[in-house]
Order: sequence, then structure tokens, then C-alpha cells
Amino acid sequence: MKKLQLANNLALPADEAATQKYGFIGRSGSGKSYAAMKLAELLLGAGTQVIALDWVGIWWSLRLAKDGKAPGFEHVYIFGGEHADVELQPESGKLMADLIVDKHISVVLDVMHFRKAERTRFATAFAEQFFHRKKTARTACHLFIEEAQAYLPQMVRGEEARMVGVFEDIGKVGRNYGIGNSLISQRPQAINKDVLNQVEVLLAFQTNGPQERKAIAGWTAENTAAGTAMAAELPTLPVGDALIWSPQWLRIAQRIHIAERETYNASSTPTAKAKAIAPKTLAKSDLEALGEEIKATAEKAKANDPAELKKQLAEAHRMLLRQSNVIGQQQAAPAAAKTIEKPVLKDGQLARAEALVSKLEKYSEDLTARGLAIASQFEAFSLQVRDQAAAIAGAIKLTRLPANVETGANYAGIIHKPAQVMRPQPVKRHASSSTRQGVPANPEGMGKGQLVVLAAIAQHDAGVTREQLTVLTGYKRSSRDTYLQQLNQRGMIEFTGANISATAAGFDALGPDFERLPTGAALLEHWRRELPQGERVILDALVPAYPNTVTRDALSESTGYKRSSRDTYIQKLAARKLVDADGRGVTASALLFD
Repeated sequence: MKKLQLANNLALPADEAATQKYGFIGRSGSGKSYAAMKLAELLLGAGTQVIALDWVGIWWSLRLAKDGKAPGFEHVYIFGGEHADVELQPESGKLMADLIVDKHISVVLDVMHFRKAERTRFATAFAEQFFHRKKTARTACHLFIEEAQAYLPQMVRGEEARMVGVFEDIGKVGRNYGIGNSLISQRPQAINKDVLNQVEVLLAFQTNGPQERKAIAGWTAENTAAGTAMAAELPTLPVGDALIWSPQWLRIAQRIHIAERETYNASSTPTAKAKAIAPKTLAKSDLEALGEEIKATAEKAKANDPAELKKQLAEAHRMLLRQSNVIGQQQAAPAAAKTIEKPVLKDGQLARAEALVSKLEKYSEDLTARGLAIASQFEAFSLQVRDQAAAIAGAIKLTRLPANVETGANYAGIIHKPAQVMRPQPVKRHASSSTRQGVPANPEGMGKGQLVVLAAIAQHDAGVTREQLTVLTGYKRSSRDTYLQQLNQRGMIEFTGANISATAAGFDALGPDFERLPTGAALLEHWRRELPQGERVILDALVPAYPNTVTRDALSESTGYKRSSRDTYIQKLAARKLVDADGRGVTASALLFD
């Protein structure tokens, strides 16, 4: 079996190395990127397709030999950055994924010059399309991710959610489709723990920070008995030395020194004395057509940009207005009369007047649009007030039943209570008690918000999304995400793409009194008791028609609800998985009839 000699005392099985999961962790300058690029050299030499998502602008050096002059791996194409074969655009992520899969080429995607939002946009489109295409193009390849915490952060904010979700999928199940990956980072504590825990081979280089060493020690303590003692060496490791752990695949825990690279080392830190090596001009590739296509993606995005469209529309409006004024003046002038024009305003004053008119017209359009928006918001607000009132009424029910009551606990209508329900007994509170009203004290020290969110997740075996949790619990996004983060840190939930599921530890925390939702007719009766009036009325209109689909217009006719209210209730019922909604209409869920 062919071996890949990563270090003098470490050889990797070539037929398995490409699709494995690696983590290269260490401070800046410790040798982690050098080691990752050594692995890339070995994989390229073995004929494996390599893709590098490069944030630091160093992976282009694979194209040059060690001296920085002779050719290196000439079949590696560089997109973006200072040494690009073809410039990269933030809008070209999907296009690059298709190219890589269709042509089966090794590439460096240099996103060094992208701003954060541009990098997120590119990485999201690329990863989604790449992962989707690889499901039906299952050839071995390896994805290197520099500064992995930028794409797989532990704390997810705003538009990052889509990007994190797809990179999670690649990290967890990508190997099923031939995708291996390497996470390269100097901040392991900032990487999504679900993905970091999937790493099969951890290479830890010199690390001084206490948070970084704690994250490494935590991983090693869970995966190998020898790890904790070895981790104490991290601050004193020489550059290029690493501690490697592979408890399952290689079954080793030892210290290694990375073998010397065959290509140019662009990752070394420049010094005042060091003379910069001017890289040899890279061989020209026939990529002009692709370059034009990448530019076209940027032009298309600009053409579809609402701000750009508004700007063009305003300019067209001004031109039409000026033209109509000229035509009007011509028509009003008597045919026989000779008009001598005497300018009242100078050219500069006229331009300023036209600009002022344009601004006034825009303000008028904005005021009209805002008036319509306020009316729409007022209608939505009235619905929210109604729903908040229902949520407050539900929150009053957040009382733990005594342990000797067979009906079990009921958190805000999330946990099933049988038809015969005793009135809940109020929880006794003492001045010294840390128990919040409606939530029992528990050995995990969890608050009401964590319990409510955990219970909502545990009710659904297939998992729930963040949006569904907002409907199920009534919590706003900021509170919801805070509770999810706390539960994830406790190991009580796990993320699989956009889905969130309860773990065994989560069910243990809910206790033996926890009851899942019933099924079939009992589930229907449960939700008919718990749903607010609007949602219940819509559901009652759908159940008799099952398994047939009911159009939205027919629902409005039978319930009397206007379009906005009707669609709001449908959206909430869909979040609870009580209905299935699509473009054809709405159908009651089969779960209510099993």
C-alpha cells in the first residue's frame, strides 16, 4: 500500500488519507499551514483533487518549486488573490463549484481581498453548490479551509447561518460523497464544536493561549487517554513540531516533525532582512472565457441590485420629465410668433433646481411607500398583540405538576398533557430559593428559557429549525439563540445542518416525567386545546378535507380571515408541523391521522 510521508515517523495510507478529516491547530507561525500544504503536496502527488479555500493568500505557492522560481504543481489553478490565473468575484461561488466538479481540477480559491460580507456570500454559494453536486459525483477530493473559524464559528450571527449550516454538513457527512477536509486555525475555541469533534486526526502545534490549550485538551481528553499529559507540551513545541492524535483511524498519540515541503513556502513571515522572492510568471492557461463568465456574474448581480435599479429608474424619470417639459413648451408656443428666449436662471442654478425637484419627487415617493408600510405594519402588529396575549396565557400554565401526578409536566403547551388533566399546583417559592416561577429547580441548574426550548426540541424526533422554535416557544431570535447556545454548550442538543435535535443528555435533563406529544387523534385533540383561536379555526377547516389539499382562497372563504391573517396562521401551523403548505394550497399533516 502506498504511503504519504507527512513526517519522518508518520506515514498515512494513501488510499484513505484523501477523505479523512484533519485539524491543524496552532499559533501564528507555528507551522500549521506549512503542514497542511505538505499534506496537499502529498495528495496532489498521489493524484487526488485538492481544493483550498484560502483567506490568508499563501496557497498560490503550490504552483512554484521550493526555490520560488521553477514550476511546482502547474495543474493547480489559482482563482483570486495577487497571483491569480483569473480574478475571482464574490458572486461567482456557484460557478466555481460547478467548474471544480465538472472539470475535476485542483484549485486555490483566494478570497484574501474580499470583505467579510463578500467572503460569506462567496463561501455560502460555493459550499452549497459543491456539496450538492458531489452527492452525484462521488470522486475523492480534499477541501482545505484556512482560518476555519471564519466559516464554522461557534457563535453564529445573522447571514452566517446558511454558510455555517452547509459547512457543518460537509464536515459531518461529506466523507460519504468523497469529500475529505482539513480545518486550519489558530483559534480552536472559536470553531463550531460539533464539527471540530468530527476531526479524526488532530495535529496541534505550538500554542500558548490558555483558551486554545483548553480547547485542545478538551478534545484529547475525550478521544484518548494519553492526550491530557501530552497537551502540557504545547507551549514549548519548536516550530514545525506537532502533537498528533488519531484515536480511531491511525490509533496513535505521539510527537512528530513535519517533513520538508517540495514547493515554495509563502507562509513564512517576512522580515526586514529577508529578500522577497519574485515568483516566476505562472504558465498561461486558456481561461479567458471563464474570466469573462466570472465577470458576467458580477455584472448580473449589479443589474439585479435593488439600489442600482432604483438609481437607474430615478435617472430615467428625470430624463422623461425634462423631455416632457420641452415638448410642452414647443406645443404651447404660437406657430407665427417669434420667441426670443432670455434665460432667467444660469446653468448652475438650473441644475440645482432640477436636483431639488428630483429630491422632492423622491421624498414624495418615500412618504407614500412609508404610509403603505405603516398600514401593513399596523395590521401585523394587531396580529402580534393577539398572539402575544395567547402566549402570555400559555406562559401562565408553566407550572410543574407534583411528581405523584401521572399526567407529567407541561411547558407552555409544548409537552403533551392527557385529556384528563388535574389542575396544576403552584410551585412554592421561598425568599432563599433560586427557582424561577413556573420552572422547577433541577440538578442541571437550568433556567425556564432553556427548559422551554429543550422541551420544544425534544418533542420532534426529526428535529426542528430555529424558525420553528420561535413559533413553538414564542421567544424572539436573540433569546432563542442564547438558549440554543447554552444548551449546545451543555451537550443537550446537536445541530445537523439547519436541524436541531435533543441528545441523550437533553432527555436526561428533562427527567422521567417528560412526555412526548401523542400521535394520531390524540395529537389533534391536544393541539385543539392548546392552539390560539386563529390557528385552531384554520386547522378545523383543513382536518375534514384530509387528505385533499385546500386552496388558500377557499380557506379565506370558509374562515372569514383576510389574506395576511390567514397566511400568518398557516405559517405558524406549518412550523408546528400540523399542516403541509405549498404553492397549490394547504393540507392537514398526516401526523394527525396515524
